[in-house]
Amino acid sequence: MLFSLEALDAAHGDSLFLHWRAKAGGKTHTALIDGGPTVTWKASLKPRLQELINAGGGELRLPFVMVSHVDSDHTGGLGKFFEWLDAQPQPRPVLIDTLWMNSFGALTTGRSSRPSDPLLLVLCQRRKTVLQVGSSSGEPDGPPLPPARCPP
Repeated sequence: MLFSLEALDAAHGDSLFLHWRAKAGGKTHTALIDGGPTVTWKASLKPRLQELINAGGGELRLPFVMVSHVDSDHTGGLGKFFEWLDAQPQPRPVLIDTLWMNSFGALTTGRSSRPSDPLLLVLCQRRKTVLQVGSSSGEPDGPPLPPARCPP
């Protein structure tokens, strides 16, 4: 498998594109990992997404968007991205299969005090299916967490 990790200018946060191909000469897949702070959207995330959309003939499929953890320097740009995407006419230029995050329980139970949590809960509800990253025991080699559905 061939892959590259593209780091965007995300000020004090993180925003990355993971590009991979199963074999040389095969189709390139792209995923988004984090969105940096809010300023990242205009400064680097939106322009790069537009380049990828244009390169794909007007459409970009992201097998997943991943949130490494719920802090505004990782989620702020994602909030702007989803707001922009929801405002686009159908068919939307970016198709997202799943949203991966490791904070699903905190989001759905309200047990977190982080200000960005409500934003991600709304995003989660719009995307419907969330693959929780991690294990049910908290150990790296523990049993995997099941996919979860956002509450209505």
